[in-house]
Amino acid sequence: MVGYRPATVAERYYARCFLDREAGNATAEGFPFAAAGNMAVRRDAALAIGGWDEEFQVGQDVDLSYRLLQRFPSAIHYQKDAVVFVRSSRTLSELKQRAFKYGQGRARLWLQHRQTVQFGPRRAACTIAGLAVLSVWPQVVGAAQAIGWASESDVQDAQCHRLWSWWLWRGFLSMVRHGQWRQLASPS
Repeated sequence: MVGYRPATVAERYYARCFLDREAGNATAEGFPFAAAGNMAVRRDAALAIGGWDEEFQVGQDVDLSYRLLQRFPSAIHYQKDAVVFVRSSRTLSELKQRAFKYGQGRARLWLQHRQTVQFGPRRAACTIAGLAVLSVWPQVVGAAQAIGWASESDVQDAQCHRLWSWWLWRGFLSMVRHGQWRQLASPS
């Protein structure tokens, strides 16, 4: 997927961190996937697994890819010449909203496919430690900029990454309070 020429801080961040990762998404640990904006699937295979799970508001591409791979074990093939243009979040507010929704989608994915997710005390501690570092990272990068070791773009990226990470996890944790998600989390 290719983004339109980024004009804002949020668009530049999203383009750098997400739009150039399709090849990596296809081999991601745990949940390899093809992005829905540019995915091709055999109709008979999609029907065999029940198609899209329409309960997902975001993350449905990851869920569909996961269920396809469970039923038809093979590699996801990334075709770099198949191009689609996408618009990313233009403002920091839009970026924050997208991160929150992605966090909610991740929560649903993890709850629905618990057997794949290894989220124990160690991973929780690493996540919390990572968020603690992210909370001060823009100041660290800002200090590096003051002595010439970082650019303004590096500071903006650090600020966007902190915003993205915090709102992603807020979206994830918001599902803990939601009744529908508690039902998903309870053993079947």
